[in-house]
Amino acid sequence: MVKKGLTSVGKYLPAGLLQHLDLRQDETSRAQARWQACVPGPLAEHVRPLRYEQGLLSVQADSSAWAGRLRQQQQGLVELLRREPFFKHLRGFQVHVVPHARAAPKPKPADGREGAHHHRLSTQAARLILDTAEGIDDARLQTALRRLGNAAADARENVSAETAPDSSPRPK
Repeated sequence: MVKKGLTSVGKYLPAGLLQHLDLRQDETSRAQARWQACVPGPLAEHVRPLRYEQGLLSVQADSSAWAGRLRQQQQGLVELLRREPFFKHLRGFQVHVVPHARAAPKPKPADGREGAHHHRLSTQAARLILDTAEGIDDARLQTALRRLGNAAADARENVSAETAPDSSPRPK
């Protein structure tokens, strides 16, 4: 009996890419867990870590007020977080304000399941996927990789367009 279904994409991708993506996800999960354990309740509920690279922790705040509160407490929070081995090289924060009203709704998966996790690909990962697709002989896999890489690029363009100031002429 022949099994039909998806072929494991992992055997077609460079091992380094899969390891990089796994490490990136693990680091993000660890940063979020340590943040929740160390940062005082209300601040941790309204400011969430996104990425930790080269001593800089990128965080998302629900409002400019919460971003301001984080900035006021930055020195003490950096000292507090540096006590954790994971954050021992922390230099500071990069704050992104994304109000709840403007935050993009979480898309439903194509199969309609609730609660599925959606992760955005970095520009570098999307570019690597597109470059990898060019070297793949399997036409279906190549098409799937191109679709994945292009979807990440399209999502970034849509987010940029939604957050850009409206330059359309105003009615008089």
